[in-house]
Amino acid sequence: MVRILAAATLPINPPNAGIVLTLPQIWAGLISKCRAPQDFVKAMESCAIVDESETGMRRVVTYKKGQHPRGRAGEEEDDVQEKIELQAPMM
Repeated sequence: MVRILAAATLPINPPNAGIVLTLPQIWAGLISKCRAPQDFVKAMESCAIVDESETGMRRVVTYKKGQHPRGRAGEEEDDVQEKIELQAPMM
């Protein structure tokens, strides 16, 4: 089985955007994605925050069975520990 992983970067508030997000709204969205990545990434089953501070967090992400990016189809779900460092916008 061939597995292709892809990522993309999209502009925030592009020209002609129907809704313009404020900097606090954008930051809140990024924090939300850090705390609950499974709401944004289909391959993730769950996420548990192990430790959190003003400057970051440590989390354990559980991938769905066969969906781990480094695994092979059919393997059991796998937990990954991640350290996230946060740096608030300075604009």
